[in-house]
Amino acid sequence: MRQPFRRFRRAGEIPHFSSSVRAILVLALNQSAALKAAKHCDSLIAGGCDDLGNSGPLVSANSRCSEPGRLASGVIVLYGLLNGKALAGWTVLFLATMILTSVSGFPLPPFGFDPPRAVGILSLILLAAAVLALYVFRLAGPWRWIFVAAAVAALYFDIVVGIVQAFAKLSFLHALAPTQSDPPFVVVQLIALAIFIALGVLAARRFHPAHAANA
Repeated sequence: MRQPFRRFRRAGEIPHFSSSVRAILVLALNQSAALKAAKHCDSLIAGGCDDLGNSGPLVSANSRCSEPGRLASGVIVLYGLLNGKALAGWTVLFLATMILTSVSGFPLPPFGFDPPRAVGILSLILLAAAVLALYVFRLAGPWRWIFVAAAVAALYFDIVVGIVQAFAKLSFLHALAPTQSDPPFVVVQLIALAIFIALGVLAARRFHPAHAANA
């Protein structure tokens, strides 16, 4: 995992698009190995997706296995944005794992269009915007805040899925909101939304990397 990020050690450095693609491909190979372990992971997670009532992007076995690392990289990227830094290596890791997790969930049953797949599609749109803003348009002009908004929103959707899983899997939370439409569940979701809106606005104000192209 070190080699793809060897060129990205300096904080604030945006890697070239070709370098980022190579890094993502290496991560994809590692992710494919993780997919082979996903079946074993399913057997270790009691109830599987059935306890959630559905499955799909962002709630697949692969998602549950890789969620801690994905969330950690997203939080680190957000921390960098709040401090005006483009943490290039962590950004590649976050975007790559988010994209691969979302895509890998679509072939999983049950098939058809459902809420998890809707979240997956929306996440992929946001992630595509973030990739274009950072690696193609190099944060020029409005693409700076587009990147911030897309990255923060993608992390927010990942947190939302984590909240849904927590209320479905943890007995003490499930007892508070068994239908996931009860006040405790709604309050937690609203708090998360308010926090991420505030963080997104703050990050957009603070993230002005010196290497970004002028409008």
